[in-house]
Amino acid sequence: MPARLDANGPGEFIRDHLTEPSLGGRDYVGSMYQAYKEHLRAAGVTRLPCRLTFHKYVWLLKESGAIVFDGAEAVSFGQGTPQPLPPGYEPSCGTPAPRHFYRVVDSLDPAFIKPETVWRQRRGLAAPVPSSRPAARVQALPEVRPLTPAPPRVPLLAPAVIPPAQPAAVPARPPIRRRRRTVAEIAEEDARVFQPRIEALRTHPDPQELARLEDDLLAFFDRVLDTADRSRSDNRRRLLALGQRLERSAGGFDKARSALAGGDAAGYQAALDLIAGCCPQ
Repeated sequence: MPARLDANGPGEFIRDHLTEPSLGGRDYVGSMYQAYKEHLRAAGVTRLPCRLTFHKYVWLLKESGAIVFDGAEAVSFGQGTPQPLPPGYEPSCGTPAPRHFYRVVDSLDPAFIKPETVWRQRRGLAAPVPSSRPAARVQALPEVRPLTPAPPRVPLLAPAVIPPAQPAAVPARPPIRRRRRTVAEIAEEDARVFQPRIEALRTHPDPQELARLEDDLLAFFDRVLDTADRSRSDNRRRLLALGQRLERSAGGFDKARSALAGGDAAGYQAALDLIAGCCPQ
């Protein structure tokens, strides 16, 4: 049996990890991520996911209601003492951030088995269509016939032609080599496509168009994470930064829907400003 079949998926691992008696039923994301990497190494998996990919599954389980936020712990990233957290602190995007703890609501929730599918069902979104690879077409080889030598050809003598005088050749300019765009630059240009749709929602609020924009932005977020996982050096750094902007922007859709339902025009425009943060300047 391949080694990858011996390891649990992210959702199942998070459920089993948070229900361990030694942890007291709660843990923060960084600790869960390190434990998940050790779980994969023990199963023989060599290609480990990045922190951003693991955090995506935590976010899907939280949005599906399978796990809930259970407090935060201040952390110091320098030499000083940690700053105390304000009362009523809620998790939000941004760095540096305190440790966010989560606990399981229902261990039998199907979201632990298929996080993204259950999240889409509970949001009323269509399930992603899996890409299918066409079957390989096998063609029969043509019949090979033996080669027969061709008869020798005698070249004909052409009359002598005196070429006209040619002007002095002008040295040709070397071809202009255009720099090839990197995958990070292509992804950032693709993110700017969302800007006109966001501006159109400012003047013409439409809940259905807002849902379609959310679906397209999250699908683009998945592609950025997959590309960053296969990239290196500066491309990986820029793609991860773009993924963080997309993750922050995704939090504005719930606020926009709440503002539309309550007739809060100022709150609706503020939510669109948060969504527009996904577009690089």
